[in-house]
Amino acid sequence: MKPKWIFYLAGGLIALSAALFLAALFTLSAAIQWPQSLRMPAAEVFPMLLARESDVFRGYYFYLLSSLLWIPMFVVVRSALRSPDSAAQPGRDLFLDLTVSLAGLAATFKALGIVRWLFAMPNLARIHEAPGADAAVQANAALLYDTLNLYAGKVGEHLGVGVATFAMLVALGFALVRTHGGRWLACSAWVVAALNLPWRDFFPATPGWFASISVSALLLWMLVFASNLILRARKPE
Repeated sequence: MKPKWIFYLAGGLIALSAALFLAALFTLSAAIQWPQSLRMPAAEVFPMLLARESDVFRGYYFYLLSSLLWIPMFVVVRSALRSPDSAAQPGRDLFLDLTVSLAGLAATFKALGIVRWLFAMPNLARIHEAPGADAAVQANAALLYDTLNLYAGKVGEHLGVGVATFAMLVALGFALVRTHGGRWLACSAWVVAALNLPWRDFFPATPGWFASISVSALLLWMLVFASNLILRARKPE
């Protein structure tokens, strides 16, 4: 019988990751109208960023910690859900192992996208908004801003938030099918996975509000998953 603290720890880490993400959301939304600001031109974002630079740094750091927490979080989840006879049957927990790998990949991609806002973007904002900066300097700063958003931003959003998270949820769903009471969680995981694909990159006509629904669905599902793990620990042996 597995110790109950593993389930509590897994649920607690999921809840902590969700709390850090919400802290990032509220902080950045108040500071720079995030996530709408991700679609704004440099000339609109830079003044807001400099006016609330410490808030932006703190908000994105919350987001960075929330993302990186996925690595230890899913390692603990694997320990909680691992089959008792997994050592005797190699490959039995293949989907759990795949979930951990894909969660690490998603966390890495998201971190690469987030870091640009901690260091590169504030520096570009200072260059763009510096007294006496001529039109050529401002144009170069804006060009670098757009380039970083298209490269690092798409690494974080398209690959991290979208593709890797989709694959991780699909793998986790197959892992949950094998556990007692996990089929409804598995089916809902697959629905949330489909919602989190980067549909707007594949189909530009996808409305902007769809991204808010996908993020909300993922956050809600993770909290339900955390509750499920904690309830498993509370069941009488």
